[in-house]
Amino acid sequence: MLQVRQSYYDAVQKVSGNADLFFQKLSEMCNRLGVTIDDVASVMWIETGKTFDPKIKNPNSSASGLIQFMEATAKGLGTTTTQLRAMSNIEQLTYVEKYFKNQINAFGKPKDFFDVYTLVFYPTWLKMADTAQMTISASKANIGIDTYFGNKDGIVSKGEFRKFAMSKLPINTLIALGTKKKSTHCNCPNCGCAIDLVLSN
Repeated sequence: MLQVRQSYYDAVQKVSGNADLFFQKLSEMCNRLGVTIDDVASVMWIETGKTFDPKIKNPNSSASGLIQFMEATAKGLGTTTTQLRAMSNIEQLTYVEKYFKNQINAFGKPKDFFDVYTLVFYPTWLKMADTAQMTISASKANIGIDTYFGNKDGIVSKGEFRKFAMSKLPINTLIALGTKKKSTHCNCPNCGCAIDLVLSN
């Protein structure tokens, strides 16, 4: 049974109107790569500002699309960021898959969400300790990571990026595609937080 987070499904449906088909294709891609659909979808959620918009572009760089391809990266995959932004979300998955296949071959297989995100953000970190550092570029995003999740020393460490990445994940509410859903609400007995449960009829 294919399950995705409700927030992810709703975002794709709002922007592209094809959530069921998109996540089916994404699942097939992830199976070929040997990664989980939730890990890749979570990276897309963060990189597109919670929109899953394949046309989205960073106003401060060439970064575009579902995993924010840079222009040099896009050209290395046989396309351009302009062409990527003209694609549908499903068409763009071809290049998402090419990207991850290349990164996995070069740096190794990711074992969890953070590893998958590392392959997008700074692949050389994949097998390094959280103390590994990256000198901040002119990127406002990197400056923000150090400012809000680090020690404000002008350097982003893998551990600081981990804090940033994990803070961006939504509540883990899953829905099963192709089934009728109904929601209820309860309080978690372990931590006292509110959890939305989605039940399949």
